[in-house]
Amino acid sequence: MGGNSRFNALRKRFERRFDEDADPSMSPMSPARHDQKSPFFLLPTELRLKIYSQLMPKLDRVTAIVPLNGDSERVVTEAGHSKRRPRDTTQINIMLTCRDVYEEALDTLFTNTTYKFGSPKVMYLFLRHIGEHGRRLLKAVDVICGTREDAIAFALLGACPKLRTITIRLPRPMLLTPRPTLWQVDGIACLLNLSGLQDVHLAECNPTTRHLGDNPHDAMVVKRELTRPKNERSSIRWVSGGMDVS
Repeated sequence: MGGNSRFNALRKRFERRFDEDADPSMSPMSPARHDQKSPFFLLPTELRLKIYSQLMPKLDRVTAIVPLNGDSERVVTEAGHSKRRPRDTTQINIMLTCRDVYEEALDTLFTNTTYKFGSPKVMYLFLRHIGEHGRRLLKAVDVICGTREDAIAFALLGACPKLRTITIRLPRPMLLTPRPTLWQVDGIACLLNLSGLQDVHLAECNPTTRHLGDNPHDAMVVKRELTRPKNERSSIRWVSGGMDVS
């Protein structure tokens, strides 16, 4: 199975899972979503968002996400991990009020925040953790990639319709090594199937390691593919595990 086919299979599996849980009548754009009896929902949207911003945790413009404990599947912000302490039960947890408040308040966590990940595995766990609504809101990520989890992480990232900015930190100066492994091919195929982005950045993992940005040709391929319109077909074909760039 070619790289594109594997990506599409992964993506369809994720979207099918989302569709099973989704109720069209509860779409954020649906009037039924805000058909609430609580006087709180009679307040202007701007005022509600102001209230959320006062009660929600303050995130840095670039917020690193890390595993809670070593191999744990739970993830937290790096700042939260370094300041772990017993929960203050005197504080209002606005996110637990009701589902409508949860989804409105969640928007404040994604508006101007870039989420940074030390591996595709952590990004995948984060994308699962924030759920379908969070994935609909995610706008920017920064990720170190180049591991076996690349394919599943980028496939799930492809289900984030508002994603506009990505920083890719691949610790090698080419998309594929001369004799790439299957997981390497799958990972790059899923990465290059992302589209509709506005800003694509290639950055180093550390000052001593060469990275994808050191290769002008492959860097151009990545930026071209990821910024193409969402409904435009990719110019890359996969032949016997090799990448044919037209």
